[in-house]
Amino acid sequence: MANFERGRRAHLSLVPPLADDGGAPPERTGEARRRRPRRPDIVTYTLRIGLEDVEPEIWRRFTVSSDIMLDALHPVLQTVMGWNDSQLHCFISASAKYSDDALRFDQRPRFDAPDGSGAYAYEDSVRLDEVLADEGDLLFYEYNFSDSWQHTILLEGIGGPAEVSASVCLDGARNCPPEHSGGAYGYAQLLEALAPAAQLAQRRRPDWPIPQLDPERFKAKEITRQLRRQTRQRAHHPGPATLAAALLRLIPELAAPELYSLLGRVHFREESEHGMTTADNELATAGLRWLLARIGDDGRALTPAGYLRPADVVIARAELGWDGDPKRVSKRESDCRELLDLRKAAEFLGLTRTAGGRLLRTELGDALRTDPAGLLAHIAAALPAGAAELERDAGLLFLLLMACGPSADTWEQAMAEAMTAMGWRTDGRPVDPQDVFAMAGPTVLVARGLGAFGVRPGPENGLWGPRWGRELARTVLLRPRG
Repeated sequence: MANFERGRRAHLSLVPPLADDGGAPPERTGEARRRRPRRPDIVTYTLRIGLEDVEPEIWRRFTVSSDIMLDALHPVLQTVMGWNDSQLHCFISASAKYSDDALRFDQRPRFDAPDGSGAYAYEDSVRLDEVLADEGDLLFYEYNFSDSWQHTILLEGIGGPAEVSASVCLDGARNCPPEHSGGAYGYAQLLEALAPAAQLAQRRRPDWPIPQLDPERFKAKEITRQLRRQTRQRAHHPGPATLAAALLRLIPELAAPELYSLLGRVHFREESEHGMTTADNELATAGLRWLLARIGDDGRALTPAGYLRPADVVIARAELGWDGDPKRVSKRESDCRELLDLRKAAEFLGLTRTAGGRLLRTELGDALRTDPAGLLAHIAAALPAGAAELERDAGLLFLLLMACGPSADTWEQAMAEAMTAMGWRTDGRPVDPQDVFAMAGPTVLVARGLGAFGVRPGPENGLWGPRWGRELARTVLLRPRG
């Protein structure tokens, strides 16, 4: 059996490690109160970012909107500098480097991690104009805690009203160091290896590898084109306070291109054209309501092996559309995958239980058996399903792919790519596409039980499920985080 594991997102300086339960660290005390009120107007900021301890300096000048959140500023910084967003990062607001008033903003470690309190906050809850308010203010940014690439961000200018796309690279100098080059010291050694004398020595010793790098390369227009392309892509992203947005913050775009290429299919921003209709509610809960009605007030007798009796299986196949070829269809529940999935989902959702050889309704199941809207609300609230961190991460990602509706191969590949980007591993290696549905087990179980996933090909339902299944997933994804 594969072993699934994930590296911790604890950090080494300024704040204590994140709690094991995913909660916020203890509140910091002292002078760390550097968050100012947000501006009433939205203007264009001109920022200058420089990479510390590297000579000659590597720097960029660029514009952003003053209302950008720090978690959204992060990919902008990655693009203007030239990093590939494969490592952890943090922001530090301070009047000077290592000053007593330093306040650090980390990545939220999980999509369902609670907000910080008091002086502590995650980066996705901090707006740029809260930490850079006046010209000359500083913000510090660290990327890759192993190599410790330290950046200083200076608010150089405050302009007029911001446009929809305010990120433009204006100026800069020199190429970004390669990832994993050992920090400032390692990069200095690399530059020595690129010097003419080292190149001559390499020709004498061909076994000595010299990386291909142009340290002086910098093109502002090329960076601006990348920023504009990313802005167009983010037009398809969900609102910042949703579960889907919280999940996407954990998945770098450069590390999961397959997933991000599919987001436009979900239409997160087009509320008027999407959502669960009354008919959708009826279809989504039809199987569960049938089962709850069939159980009755006194329960349903089971076989000694714990299955529904053949007469119930025959009726289920006929009334729920699982007939198939009557000459070849078995009357045993163990041979009816749809009914097995339905029963497992009902039990997982707390609607049924088994006692004394009978299948019974719970109090919750009895209350919801004739209420499609209430039953659907209960289902949506239970998703993503599972108690383990792995199950909930994979379950929410599964729902995101279900809303996108890709092909089977694309689904598995995109999900494996994204789970790997979130830090999950299969036996120490990148997540295997064949393992992704097992990782999301409880959510997959509910989706299959409802008939929202795994439907056979058809002109209306497609390969992976009906339209209402994708809308159900979308409903969960747009739920407010927390």
